Order: sequence, then structure tokens, then C-alpha cells
Amino acid sequence: IALTNGTFKLAYDSLTPNTEYALSIVEVGIVKEKQYFQKTFRTKDLGITLEKIYSAEDSLSYKVAFDDNTDVSKVKVTIYDSDGKLVNIDNNDYMVSKDDIDNTFTFSGLKSNTIYSISVETVWINNTAYNNLYSINRIDTTLKKKPVISSVKVVPNAEEVKFTVSLDNIL
Repeated sequence: IALTNGTFKLAYDSLTPNTEYALSIVEVGIVKEKQYFQKTFRTKDLGITLEKIYSAEDSLSYKVAFDDNTDVSKVKVTIYDSDGKLVNIDNNDYMVSKDDIDNTFTFSGLKSNTIYSISVETVWINNTAYNNLYSINRIDTTLKKKPVISSVKVVPNAEEVKFTVSLDNIL
């Protein structure tokens, strides 16, 4: 690192948001090391969240919420299957902007009772896209088409004035 006007300048652009780091200045000599300075700091949160709105048999709906003071201008949200492969549907990713009136979107054409991974992989800060530098991931499942219940058992308890309902063999 070059010394300019008695100051060292260190630029590092791959820090993860909302993460604690330690910065140390250490002189490495032939015989020993000497530490001059150590500072612990936490990077600020990006100010975005991915919220599930609903699950259905063939769709999953989400909203990207942007904090008022976030520097993130837009995000790309992508859906993957349980093997980590892009889901083969018409729209398997959405671009959501902080300036959009409605930040909700729905992945449609999905299989029922199936696990999917939804990921915010790209964020734009000051018109610069950052891919896979910071990601928000959710694991969600679509609903079953029709649950099948083979038997319902009700057991009354007159002493405690209550009853117990149990379901067996839910498919």
C-alpha cells in the first residue's frame, strides 16, 4: 500500500453488508510482527428484505421492501428448484425497482407440493450491479393440490370439558 501525504488509503469493495470486520495494521519484520492498530467495525445493512406474500398450488408471490434510506435502487430476484437449477417457467426472474409503485411479483406455473429457492442475487447501488456479492435467500414450498385425510378421531373428555381431535394418515 502506497503512502500519500502521510496517509495510507485502502479501498476494498467486496465487503458483505451487516457483517463485522476487524482492520489491523501490522508491521511484518524478519524476526517478529508488531501490531500498531486494530479496529472492529460493522458494515451497514443494505436496507432490503424479501417477504413472502402467499403460497398457492402453482405459484409463490413475494414483495421486495426497500428501506427509505437504502442506497439500493433495484434488485433481481430469481427462482431455483431444490437442485439449484433455474425453474423452467415463463418468468423465472424479476427486476424490482425502489421506484416501482408495486414491488410485488408472482412466480407462476410451478409444481404443487414442491420446494423452491428464491434468491435476490443482484443488487444495484449507484447504478452499479453487484452479482452474488450479497444475497437474500428463502426456501418456500407450493401448496398440495388436495390433502387427503383418511380418518378423523374425536375423543371427548367430560371431566375437563374438552375434546381432542386428531387426524391420521394425512397424505
